[in-house]
Amino acid sequence: MVVADHPCESAMTHSSASLPLAETLAGPPADWTRATALDLVQHHGNPVVSLFLPPQQPGSQSHQDSIRIKTLLASLGAQDGQVRAVAAALTATLASHGIKRHATQSVACFGDVQGVRCLRVAYPLPEGIIVAPRPHLLPVAPMLQGDGTFFLLELHQHGIRLHEGSRFGLKEIVVDGFSGTAVVHQHRRVDHAEDSRAIHAAQQHPHLHRDLGSVHEVGTKEHALAYFRSVEETLGGVFNAATAPLLLTGVAWLQALYREVNRYRPLMPVGIPNDTTVLGTAELHALAWSAVAPRFSQVVREAIEHHAQVQHLGLITHRLTEVLELLMEGRVSSLLIATDLHMLGTVDEVDARVSESVASQPGVEDLANAAFVLAYRQPIPVFVVDRLSIPGGTGVSACLRY
Repeated sequence: MVVADHPCESAMTHSSASLPLAETLAGPPADWTRATALDLVQHHGNPVVSLFLPPQQPGSQSHQDSIRIKTLLASLGAQDGQVRAVAAALTATLASHGIKRHATQSVACFGDVQGVRCLRVAYPLPEGIIVAPRPHLLPVAPMLQGDGTFFLLELHQHGIRLHEGSRFGLKEIVVDGFSGTAVVHQHRRVDHAEDSRAIHAAQQHPHLHRDLGSVHEVGTKEHALAYFRSVEETLGGVFNAATAPLLLTGVAWLQALYREVNRYRPLMPVGIPNDTTVLGTAELHALAWSAVAPRFSQVVREAIEHHAQVQHLGLITHRLTEVLELLMEGRVSSLLIATDLHMLGTVDEVDARVSESVASQPGVEDLANAAFVLAYRQPIPVFVVDRLSIPGGTGVSACLRY
């Protein structure tokens, strides 16, 4: 690993302002989602250049970023042709797409032979550049780890909208397979005989026909359930192995119908009983975060307490090299990593072997970052927290399955 100014030291010092989760500046995919993160953690073997740029100072010019980038790249010294090619592609990408950002936003870029991805990060990061066998994701751990990511599903008469959020912001996810069909009326018209039946049904069951608009648009519970089943099936491919909580918004009767067909286990038991379609992104995020924040605080607290409680059972290890080997064997069930933990070494994923190193050189990487990436890839719960919160005093704690 070749390092110029390590960006991890203040990775957890950030603003809690309502900002976009992250935005892709260049290259696919178009949005920073869990799928993007999972794709990043698959990269291993070829040198990856991880570049971090701090927030722009008020009144600073964009050319100052260009100078900063060139200085950081020059600080790497002599590199092989592959790294030079990636660095050149990264520089060209930033130059062509621009790197404007808010005063509290940083930029994180990851480049290898497969391409370059540049993302806005919703809190300040110090500048730095790292070349290693995998993306250096510890500085952006607050945006990836399980203590802040959630899904928000808006249910309303005219369809649904899915968002991915964190404590930093909210971004809509465009899902292939969503037809935009109305939930309750399926965009159909009825004849006069159906009109009479619909009016009678609305009178007999007002709780199922609240806020539906005209009689011509009144559908049945069966229509809504059929639509929600198709939505749930589509979302199954989006969520995949996700463990992030899902929060529903919308009138109570729509939420009740969706819960009848839902199979996603982390669905929160209580949603937001409002039509949120009239809210802006910042307002929607504030409302959603107020609902999910207590759950995340509890999850982190319970994880730390669990690690402390099971130490005497022999199911905890605090040695980073051993943690990595056990991660590769699939024996780790949850992981705590200190924000300031750094150790150089090599990771052989073929033979599941880890070696410490005292020198920064090609093939060497930050073992704490490797542990975070391996845990996120599996995925298992992984939390980057203050060192004093972690039992054992080494800055790392892995709870074992057996």
